[in-house]
Amino acid sequence: MKVVTFQVDDHKIELYNSLLGKETVMVDDKIVSSAYSLWGMSHKFNLEEDALHQYRIETSIGGYPSMVNINLYRNDEALVMWHNSRSMMIIFFFLIGLIAAIFF
Repeated sequence: MKVVTFQVDDHKIELYNSLLGKETVMVDDKIVSSAYSLWGMSHKFNLEEDALHQYRIETSIGGYPSMVNINLYRNDEALVMWHNSRSMMIIFFFLIGLIAAIFF
């Protein structure tokens, strides 16, 4: 499921997350980073024609009132600080429903 899309210059940077915890970062529809995480992680990547800048997306869960935090950096300078509590609530209620279906 797509979590967020960032537009940086002429590039579309997207973050996807599966229910099993796989995070995937895509730049202009190409995968640049992918890993499994339950509590968040850091994805480092470069844009094809921009070797001078290193980009990083950091994901984390926690920090009331925002449950899901996604931050985009260029050379350690924050470009976007994105917070969303609704995504975590959806996952929480999905898991409650799954547990109820298994045990009841």
